[in-house]
Amino acid sequence: MKEIFMACAVTAAVILTVLFVISFAARMIMKKTQINMIAPRTWHIKTGGGPACAHVYLLEGSERAMLIDTGFGMADLKKAVEALTDKPVFVLNTHGHFDHIGGNRQFAQVFLPEKDFEIYKLHNSRIFLKETLKGYFRDFHMPAWLLYLPFIHGVCKKIYAGNTGDTPDALKPNTDIDLGGRLLRVIPAPGHTMGSICIFDRENNLLFSADSGSSLGVLLGFDYSADVETYMNSIKNIREQINGETLIYPGHHKAPLSAPHFDKLIGATEKIISGELQGEPFRDAVCGGYKAEYKGIRIIYRKITGKKA
Repeated sequence: MKEIFMACAVTAAVILTVLFVISFAARMIMKKTQINMIAPRTWHIKTGGGPACAHVYLLEGSERAMLIDTGFGMADLKKAVEALTDKPVFVLNTHGHFDHIGGNRQFAQVFLPEKDFEIYKLHNSRIFLKETLKGYFRDFHMPAWLLYLPFIHGVCKKIYAGNTGDTPDALKPNTDIDLGGRLLRVIPAPGHTMGSICIFDRENNLLFSADSGSSLGVLLGFDYSADVETYMNSIKNIREQINGETLIYPGHHKAPLSAPHFDKLIGATEKIISGELQGEPFRDAVCGGYKAEYKGIRIIYRKITGKKA
């Protein structure tokens, strides 16, 4: 009788796990794309749900329009964009990670900071994407075989597709992008990746920060990420160019954020460098190193400074 009970319990646990994963994947892929106008000729396009939620932004000028990032690639961004503007559209990737370049294949012209070209190639690898998704499942204590269930596999195929187009055109930092009567400033932000950028729309006082600073903090835990000191200098440079009323639109999580959020990031990094704030060992499916928490944000990092002893 005990063996029967245990077998039933295991079967029930497996069924519940499968149902949970299916609902989880459904939330990622099926959540309707949400579009909001956040300023004149400026739209916030929120794609996906849960951990697969990504923010992309469409900015329109009198001659052309620019799409900042393309998310995981699960949304029909081309259709969404064509409903908002009749101008020719190009993509500007803020960095080379798969959750920002996934929909690039839907557009003819894409720009990316040249320093992130190698990361871009890696994140277009089917093998890399597969292993990353398996890692996510491990983090949620779920078996990798669930990835091969028909519905889940359908979700994964959209992500695996990646950007099958040509290598993007190189974008130079510290430049202006003219959309026709609308100038946008590209600000280098080495940290999350060495090629990371932010885009400042001075006219509307909006900063598009991508992964250089979200409501949760920042990830500097990749082997190609900058050290904490370099990232701190990046954030200080950006903070000097914006003002107290600037609204910050990141690539994930809560949006918008207020400008003082960057002061919090600066404070955290200063304390890490001074030794006042100590990180604890950390590892997940995405990156690893140390995790330091400060005023509700977390800084994941590997190196504090790039200086040699």
